[in-house]
Amino acid sequence: MARGDVGDVLDEDVVTEILLRLPSAAVLGCRAVCRAWRRITSSPGFVAAHARRRPLEDVGGNGRQDLGV
Repeated sequence: MARGDVGDVLDEDVVTEILLRLPSAAVLGCRAVCRAWRRITSSPGFVAAHARRRPLEDVGGNGRQDLGV
């Protein structure tokens, strides 16, 4: 697979669902995979949906701030 082809292989909705299930630290790492994943994880809708799915994650002091909120 050539670099930049990740978006061609996986549907954006599937990628979004997978990313929503990850802890914030893992999502931050995924932002470096490709521009499409960075765009997905930077969108206000994704950040809000991630916060709804993982509401207690910020107790340790890491997380949402790094996602741009």
